[in-house]
Amino acid sequence: MNELRCTAYRGSRGQADWVIVVDADEFLFHPEGLRRPLQRLKDRGVSLPRVGGVEMLCTQPPPGWNPDAPTPLHQQRRFLAVPSPWMSKQVVFHPSIDVNFSPGSHSCAPVAHEVPLLRARRPAFSLLHFNSLGEEYVVAKVRRRAARVPAELRAQGLSVHYFKDEQSVRDVFRRRQRTGVPFRADRLPKYVPCPSERPRRNLVTRVLARARRWLRGPG
Repeated sequence: MNELRCTAYRGSRGQADWVIVVDADEFLFHPEGLRRPLQRLKDRGVSLPRVGGVEMLCTQPPPGWNPDAPTPLHQQRRFLAVPSPWMSKQVVFHPSIDVNFSPGSHSCAPVAHEVPLLRARRPAFSLLHFNSLGEEYVVAKVRRRAARVPAELRAQGLSVHYFKDEQSVRDVFRRRQRTGVPFRADRLPKYVPCPSERPRRNLVTRVLARARRWLRGPG
């Protein structure tokens, strides 16, 4: 599957302006839709739009979704939006780039070819992850997925979150429920960068900060 994500889109080179690679429970979102924001990014020469991950949570599973209904899923029921650095994935990019996704697409090592790697400074889109559709739904889903994880993936330390005990799964859901804010379709949710994007202090800065704490002493 990961190889498919990393290579299938290459046939669109020279034909498409953008590639979007998302899972079935992910929804690339912008209040204006996608066409206008993507055109603005193209005009600015951006090849890697910044995407903010958001867990979409509701207390009960939504009713059966009709894809022909005029109201999108995220507007059919009140969802809570929980910023998720883990879901801040590079799911949209210029097709000439070799994106080189890691398993799950949670990180990538892009390589430029026809266009330079130019990342937007601010988040252009949100990636809405419809994966927390009620507490019982989440518990049952984790059980199902744990049963499907191949032994070789588990040996590599991948998909280990599917093997948490039931109480830990419930605790995570309830913590998200406490911290989530009502989702609004007229604005992008709060953006939290993934750890690789956060500025890192160099060694000198860290040593000076530690010295200042030592000089201040306890309290």
